[in-house]
Amino acid sequence: LGATSWTAPGANAGSAKEGTAAVAHVGSVYDISYDAASDEVIAANYKHSVVMRVAAQTGRANIWAGGNNVVLTTNAIGHLARFERPISAAVDAGGAGYVAEWQAHLVRKVTAGGTVTTLAGTVDTAGTLEGSPSEFSKPSCVRVLGATVFVADRVNNRVRTLDATSGFTTLLAGGAAGFASPAGIDIAGGTTLVVGNRPHVMTVAIADGNTQILSGSGVLGTLDGPPDTAQFMYPYGLGVDSTGTAFVADTGGDAIRKVLPTGDTTTFAGSNAPGDSDNAIGVWAEFQPSCVTVDANDYLFVSEHANSKLRL
Repeated sequence: LGATSWTAPGANAGSAKEGTAAVAHVGSVYDISYDAASDEVIAANYKHSVVMRVAAQTGRANIWAGGNNVVLTTNAIGHLARFERPISAAVDAGGAGYVAEWQAHLVRKVTAGGTVTTLAGTVDTAGTLEGSPSEFSKPSCVRVLGATVFVADRVNNRVRTLDATSGFTTLLAGGAAGFASPAGIDIAGGTTLVVGNRPHVMTVAIADGNTQILSGSGVLGTLDGPPDTAQFMYPYGLGVDSTGTAFVADTGGDAIRKVLPTGDTTTFAGSNAPGDSDNAIGVWAEFQPSCVTVDANDYLFVSEHANSKLRL
């Protein structure tokens, strides 16, 4: 860890492309998640409006669902389904996927076989309505625990929960909790959400929504240090390892930051300057990271929206 060891699919092509790491194209990917059952990285391809599955060991990419450059909202199976700018996807223990659809303000559900349905939200309608039907405003990230889907409802400055079967939506945290555009979320220890919320990294208790600042002084910057002095530029997508340590894509700082459960923060990889270099160590690596996810062995995968890459 701390070095980029290989790059899985690259190139900013005109459409998503399946195949090995050397030939595949994942396009514009903001958020990624890891599916332990299949040992795959799940990537919502925002630019080409498809959801892709990338083999963690080899980088081979396949399109799970979506029409490849057809930007619509259509419930169907596999390549006949349509998304309006999917930005995040995650998979539950049974193999079903959940997709945050940025442009259409929806959360969609994808069966293991690729059948897509609308789980929650009102198509092309932004709002804060709870229950079923419900409304979102630019949902930016989804994660799943058991039968509950957690959603970063970015423009509404909220974290929401929804039932994975019925889609019934409730507020977990937000409003008075002090969110300001929550972007990425991940689950720590089955009890806590860690949230990238510029200019802080925050925690939300799953049981009651109690929200705390984990790290970040509130000043924009790249300073490492204890939680009350550390700085972030734009903490976006993040992944939590088996020890509860969060690895945060500090998008504005072009670095991956390491945040311990105590909130102490260091720069794990990246030079704080935009770049595109492979196989470099730590602060000599050059990224434009948008999200980090962590596999069952605590290896990190990084998505780079600007460089159209996934990296291990």
